[in-house]
Amino acid sequence: MMPDGEIKYTQHTDSYQNVSIEGRLPATEEREGAQSVTIVRPDPDCY
Repeated sequence: MMPDGEIKYTQHTDSYQNVSIEGRLPATEEREGAQSVTIVRPDPDCY
């Protein structure tokens, strides 16, 4: 999560790295239906 509260996600392809979920989720839901989003924030001390 960014300091302003924006949530970004990353996939393997360049066009989907550090993309805002707010902009991506509506387009995905329009094409594929309702989505379930799980946000995982790793503990910074675990590695």
